Amino acid sequence: MKPPAPSYTMLLASLPHLPDFERTKRLPIGPERLAQRLRLLDPEDQARLHAVCELLAWRIHAHDASSAMQRWRAAIESWLATEGDADVRERVCAALSRRSLLAALRRRHAGLPAPGPHEHWGHGEWMSKVARSWNEAHFGLAFRLPWLVTARDLLERGAAIELDRLCARLDWDDAGRLRQRRPAGYAAVLAYRLRWKILHDRLRQNDTAARARLQTLVQAACPAHPLAGACS
Repeated sequence: MKPPAPSYTMLLASLPHLPDFERTKRLPIGPERLAQRLRLLDPEDQARLHAVCELLAWRIHAHDASSAMQRWRAAIESWLATEGDADVRERVCAALSRRSLLAALRRRHAGLPAPGPHEHWGHGEWMSKVARSWNEAHFGLAFRLPWLVTARDLLERGAAIELDRLCARLDWDDAGRLRQRRPAGYAAVLAYRLRWKILHDRLRQNDTAARARLQTLVQAACPAHPLAGACS
């Protein structure tokens, strides 16, 4: 593990504090300025950061084709083969495993069968357990993964917003653990970038939801108003 470069110390010092994503309505640093700051990373670390963001951006759907899933798993294996930081590997793999478990809940909720013995689906140590315990409410993992109980309940109730918030909280806390363990260097920058993406996405979702609510209210009160979509 290489020591943090002076430029990384300067980079981290230049990044504003990120408030908790549930307690702020403002993004402290915009995408363009953040991208500019991240250019202080050396090319190798820029590629590492991009690879992690791409892996975590993947959203596994209940109906994902085997070929798409294989591509995602291949990308994970390629990343694992090149990422030498054990702390980074641990935290990112935890997030990838969590996405796979959530996808398994959605797959079962959609009435689809468990992944077959030759179907390479999902990532993480729990996937074989999931396949064996498909008909158990929480795949027999409730004791080890209490958040799975809450996630299943929210999914069954159709509480999509609350489920998204739960997922964001788990990812946020994971990034915080990485930053606490590794307060300097590439790992700290990665933790910041992961939290920034959560905050950015949540604020964008909140803004979209607010506009939708406004349009609904306006339409109910004044159907001819431009915001109601009646005229341009």
